[in-house]
Amino acid sequence: MRLMDRALIVAGPPCSLNIWLSSSVRKRSFQNPSGDQENQKVRLSNLIASNMACLLTILRTSGKQFYFVIEQPSSSWLWQLNFMITLLTAVGASTVTTWQAFFGHDMLKPTQLRGTLPNLVKMRRVMTKEARAKYTARFAECSDFSCRMDMMDRESE
Repeated sequence: MRLMDRALIVAGPPCSLNIWLSSSVRKRSFQNPSGDQENQKVRLSNLIASNMACLLTILRTSGKQFYFVIEQPSSSWLWQLNFMITLLTAVGASTVTTWQAFFGHDMLKPTQLRGTLPNLVKMRRVMTKEARAKYTARFAECSDFSCRMDMMDRESE
């Protein structure tokens, strides 16, 4: 495999079948984080995540020096899957909670980043009452993406 030394791999497996909101349909729980194995979409979601963990494990055991960051919504069940626990524990992964609104997303969206990037802690953002009010007002004022980007540009000046 070709991978430059100290490369960064950023992964974001599909979250729609791992988030809390879909747990009643996908039947994920602390007792059964793998969910409903009779549901093809759940099996596929687990396979995608397992393949990602497998790739990172293969690269790690091959002696490649690299960093990785995995992104998921804070309510994701991905972190409860055995293969993810094994991988993240083996590499001593860090966990950072951030909010996508700080990076231009049109929702607050609490997010967890887990990985080995040394500066990962710099991605941490705290949603204060003041910040929540600011973003809520921005979202209410602008209903389309271009309006939000214009507001972000003005805020950064």
